[in-house]
Amino acid sequence: MIRLEIKSLSIRIDLLFLLVIPFTLILGLAKDFAAVFLSIFLHELTHVFTASAMGFRTYSLTVLPVGLNAAIDLKAGSFYKRVLVYLSGPLFNLAIYILLSVFNLYESGAHKEYIKLIKTVNAQLAVFNLIPVFPLDGGKIFEEFAAMRVGFFLAGKYTRTLSRLLSGIAFCLGLIQIAGGTHNFNLLIIGLYIYFISKSDKGAEALMNIKSIFYRRGRLVKKGLYPARIMVALSTTSLGEVLKNLDFDRFHLVYVLNTEFKLATVITEQEIIEGMVTYGSDLAIGEYIEKIKSV
Repeated sequence: MIRLEIKSLSIRIDLLFLLVIPFTLILGLAKDFAAVFLSIFLHELTHVFTASAMGFRTYSLTVLPVGLNAAIDLKAGSFYKRVLVYLSGPLFNLAIYILLSVFNLYESGAHKEYIKLIKTVNAQLAVFNLIPVFPLDGGKIFEEFAAMRVGFFLAGKYTRTLSRLLSGIAFCLGLIQIAGGTHNFNLLIIGLYIYFISKSDKGAEALMNIKSIFYRRGRLVKKGLYPARIMVALSTTSLGEVLKNLDFDRFHLVYVLNTEFKLATVITEQEIIEGMVTYGSDLAIGEYIEKIKSV
């Protein structure tokens, strides 16, 4: 891995990328490789430019044999900005497909077939990246919308479950394809890749979700105002269960009801976190309130 540091941006070049280039030349696949590589490269670069325009920071860029991978911190932004960044890559590929389709109508020269190849690659990238599985853009968008309804912990769980389900379908279809005499391992590889990525991202994702809560505190202190979400919980509900239902873009106020469904008190997400740190996630909200009063 070749590493370069430009101010706060880390640029890495995978050595396999340098090895792939001569092989594609020897095999006569240089044009095909260039079409795929540049399409993926520009797809990812569109994410970077969109994120920069939205005020997000890109920490690193890694040049891989299959394109570019960008590490962008999106957790401090709003829901709409994050979704726009995720959508920007597939929308770029779709725009290229439309432009080349129009251009191909009037092109009759030697480049017509190559333009058709680039057009096909971009169409496939646009559709493939919108599949709702990790680590694709579609999976991230699905999680964002799910988090608005059920909170980010459950949203992450549902997205991983869906990712594994679709990876299983892809794997089974790959086996059927091979059993039918087609020597194409793409679906098998895609299925395994999605499964292991969704499995390995679980810890990192949970950490980023916790970080988003603390980012939100910083933005509230900085602005003095911040959108809020009201939740209602019974006093018997555990602190951990409440935390699982928090979402990204709202500061939470929790209305606590007693067993007679009358308002007992109102607590903030900060108090929920402090309670978990002090007493653990299994403590009921009602018990936590009593402990606060006794202090």
